[in-house]
Amino acid sequence: ADRVQIRWLHLAKEEIVTSKDGIIDPGEHNQTANAVVVPQIIAKHEALHSVDEGILRSTHDLLFSTTSDVSSINSIRFSFHGKGVRVASLVGHAVESWSVEKAVGSGTPTTLVHVLLKSSHLDSTTMLKVHTEMDRDPSLAHLELPSIECHNVLRQTGEVAIIKEANVEVHEHKIAGLARCDPSDLSSRLRLNTNRPIVLGYKYLNAQNSILLNVKEHTSIDTLEASIDR
Repeated sequence: ADRVQIRWLHLAKEEIVTSKDGIIDPGEHNQTANAVVVPQIIAKHEALHSVDEGILRSTHDLLFSTTSDVSSINSIRFSFHGKGVRVASLVGHAVESWSVEKAVGSGTPTTLVHVLLKSSHLDSTTMLKVHTEMDRDPSLAHLELPSIECHNVLRQTGEVAIIKEANVEVHEHKIAGLARCDPSDLSSRLRLNTNRPIVLGYKYLNAQNSILLNVKEHTSIDTLEASIDR
C-alpha cells in the first residue's frame, strides 16, 4: 500500500504586497513599513498689534496641531514679512531652543524663526507666544503691519486685532487676504490679551495677507493748572 507523509511547515507571517501587474514585491512592503510618517500640521495665528508713537508692538499666539494623534511635532519654522521686524521674545511649552536669521535673496524683508522642541515632547499640539517690535516713521501717513508665514503646514488660519495708544489715530487704508469683522467676533483669548478697546478686527481668508493702515499722531498739549480762591 502507498504511504502518504504529511509535514507541517512553519512560515513567518508576512504581509504580501502585490503590484498592479500581479508581481509580488516584498522589498516594497519593507520600504512601506519602515517609512517615516511626516505629520500634517495645521497652524492657527492670532495677532494683536498695538500702534504707539514711533513704534509698533505685536503679540503673536501660534497654535500648531497635527492631524494624527500618533505623530508629534519636533521643530517649527515660520517667517515674519516686514521691514525692521525684531523678535523680542519667544516662549512656549517644551521649547528647547530658537534662533532668528534674516532671509537672503527675498524681495520683501523677511525674518526667519526656527524653533526646536524637546525630544520628550509627545503632544500633538504646540503653543507659542512671540513678541515682536517694529519702529515706524511718525512722518509717514501709512503703516504696513508685519505678516507671518508658517512653513511646512497643511493649512494656516488666523485672526488679527489692532489697538492704539493715546494720541494715535488709526484707520484702515487697504487690506488683502482678510475679511473685516466685529471685534466681538474675535476669539476670547485674543480679546483678553489687552485691556484696551480693539479698533479693528480681521479674520484670515488665506495665509498670504496684508494690512496697510492710515496712522495720524496728535500733538500732546499740557493742561494748564489753575487754582480758584474762595
